Amino acid sequence: MAIEGWQPQEDGLQEICKLLEQYRLPIVDQSCIWQKHQRCSQLPDFNNYLAFILCRAEGDVVNIRQAARLLLKNNFKSSYHLIQPAHLQYMKAEVVPCLGSLDFGIRTTVGTIVSVVVQNGGFQSWLEVL
Repeated sequence: MAIEGWQPQEDGLQEICKLLEQYRLPIVDQSCIWQKHQRCSQLPDFNNYLAFILCRAEGDVVNIRQAARLLLKNNFKSSYHLIQPAHLQYMKAEVVPCLGSLDFGIRTTVGTIVSVVVQNGGFQSWLEVL
């Protein structure tokens, strides 16, 4: 599948949103949620879904966006070298417009993503952020 035109599959998006919603609930079996997270994180486009949710989710999904933000930031910090180049390009294109977000948390996460990419690939790897 061409990543440039990547769009989330509705069932995958629903599953990940449900996981992110449950992730923040104290009454849910956290070991079960962790297992689901581990399964989802093995999908090559899991971070694409997180970027999509972070950058495009609207309305009453603040908690889901916050969970996506945290997971995406941590995934970039811990597993940057494992992200496939095509997926990285999609995520970079998705987060650049969020540099001007009114939401401080989103701006902070996008700033972290930019920092990780630049630290690993140099400014020449992402000229759009200059």
